[in-house]
Amino acid sequence: GQRSLSAEKILALVRQRQGDPLNTEVLNEDLKRIWKMGLFQDVQLSADPVPGGVNLTFKVSERPVIQEIRFFGNKQVGDGTLRDKCGLKPDQTLDQDKLTAAVRAIEALYKEKNYYAVEVSVDNNPGKDAGEVVVNFRVNEGNKMKIESIEVTGNKVFSASRIKGAMKDTREAGWFTGGSYDTDKVFDDYESVLKLYAREGYAK
Repeated sequence: GQRSLSAEKILALVRQRQGDPLNTEVLNEDLKRIWKMGLFQDVQLSADPVPGGVNLTFKVSERPVIQEIRFFGNKQVGDGTLRDKCGLKPDQTLDQDKLTAAVRAIEALYKEKNYYAVEVSVDNNPGKDAGEVVVNFRVNEGNKMKIESIEVTGNKVFSASRIKGAMKDTREAGWFTGGSYDTDKVFDDYESVLKLYAREGYAK
């Protein structure tokens, strides 16, 4: 089932030799070595009885190769920037882990630009030649989010400015800095405010 790789290169990894006693442990290790090449989406072994022994056949199904990478829905970030950020390139084998990492990288880029509601999905369709695919990233940018103001209510022990000062990353938008809304950082600053009260003997 291999297309781009010769059978000889695959069989070079096989330690089970013709004429040797059949060893299932060796065959299992052979399968693992072929799988670890990272080029196949399926690897199977069949053993067919023949006079005097068995005939072993390794059946492999190659991963598709990326022909092209396309982006849809991106208005605030150009295709070139997204292509560099996603880490994928034409002629690479298609790998689900790499696709997942690419989606996360694109989302992280948008969040750096305060687009925290961004949603990115990925799909693929057949390329021009057999075994090739076109990878499509579809971006829903959402709205740019900024913290316009932070209101503190119910505080009696500490002033609002003291509580805001305990926050490391959550800031109101100024002329040039601040205002970035990151849910993880907001939660961290929430914990920082709780610690401020805890230091003064106020339990959570």
